[in-house]
Amino acid sequence: MRIPSLPSIADLIKHVRLGLFLVMASIGAWQIADALRGPAGQAPGHRIAAAVSIGVAARFYLAKRSQFNLAAAEIERLTARNRTTK
Repeated sequence: MRIPSLPSIADLIKHVRLGLFLVMASIGAWQIADALRGPAGQAPGHRIAAAVSIGVAARFYLAKRSQFNLAAAEIERLTARNRTTK
């Protein structure tokens, strides 16, 4: 099994962050659409699910101090340092 290099891990994390943001934002949009066209009794549940998923998407996009973003920044910093030392 090949161990990935730091630059490839940093690139992967960038794509994972974007992917998770897109997935959570699309789940929120889907829940909003279901709340608007579904039975009235189920609308509050869809609204709650939409709010949570959009909140998580916003956290992925905006939060600078989340553990995920801190780990990604550290890997990117190590990658930049390794590029300058070679």
